[in-house]
Amino acid sequence: MKFVSKLFSKKLKIKITAKDISALVISFSEEVFEKSEEVLTSAADTISLVSANAEAKIEQGSDTVKDSIDATGDAVAEKVGKGIKMGEKVLENTVEEVVKIVSNVDEEIEKGGDAVGSVVDAASNTVASKVSETIRKSEKEVTAVADSVADVASGAEKVIEKQGAAVGGVVDAAGGSVAAQTEKVINTSEQAIERVTDPVEAAVSQVAAAGEGAVENVSIAAAEITAKTLSAIKESNIPVASVAREIVKQVILQTARGAGDIEKVTRAVVRTVIQHAIELGEDVGEIAAEVLEGVKVSAKRTGGDVKNISLGAKKEIVTVAEETGDETVQEIKQALDRDPRKNL
Repeated sequence: MKFVSKLFSKKLKIKITAKDISALVISFSEEVFEKSEEVLTSAADTISLVSANAEAKIEQGSDTVKDSIDATGDAVAEKVGKGIKMGEKVLENTVEEVVKIVSNVDEEIEKGGDAVGSVVDAASNTVASKVSETIRKSEKEVTAVADSVADVASGAEKVIEKQGAAVGGVVDAAGGSVAAQTEKVINTSEQAIERVTDPVEAAVSQVAAAGEGAVENVSIAAAEITAKTLSAIKESNIPVASVAREIVKQVILQTARGAGDIEKVTRAVVRTVIQHAIELGEDVGEIAAEVLEGVKVSAKRTGGDVKNISLGAKKEIVTVAEETGDETVQEIKQALDRDPRKNL
């Protein structure tokens, strides 16, 4: 300082020193704001990322999860708001401290003297210390907010996972229940059908064996067995249409082996099924279609003339409908009228 005093006047020295101090203060102040802005920007980015993740989770979650996320968002917003306010307060305090230091330096400069150098050094150290302290404090505050946000987000994610697991469990349980119920219904239906069709083979075999070619007796027996089978089905609350094809097929196959006259047995069975359907007021058209399918299958298996046997079955259906005055099988009658083999 003495060397500088020799080169310049005291007044000039004071002006240069004041300028240097002002530049130093401004430089440190700018650094404070830049660092704080970077920290706050980083916090804002973190908050944006958390918010984006929360929004994605909300779209995938249930209403319960949405409520949890909403509560989480409120908590995050509150914590972030507090953190930013604290950061702003710290910056304000720092600026005030800097202003005080500059003011004190100016006062000392105005007083003049050799002590100016010491004042400048002390002011510089104080400003640097305050700036560093402010930056560290701001970083801690914002870091605390960021950590809090991360914790809250983690908690929200756990809630979502928990709810997702619960929903998955409900779906699995529901699926298992449906599968069990479906299997139960299928088993019940199969057992009911077996219960009413199993005796057919044994009974028909006995009749066929006893008849020894007595076609008339076998046909009557086939009709009786069919009637008993249909009655059992009614008691089991099973729709006739669902088992008509199988009944017709089984009865015809078993009785035809002993009777030798497939067409006659077929007519007897078909007549019985159609009469039963009409008496119960069921959809005769639907049942007739199933009956004809059963007739075709049985005719093929016994090696009979499928076309002739099917035609005979159609005629029998129409005859029964006409005898009872039923109008639901007129479509079958019309189809029969268009059949070129109707007079065979």
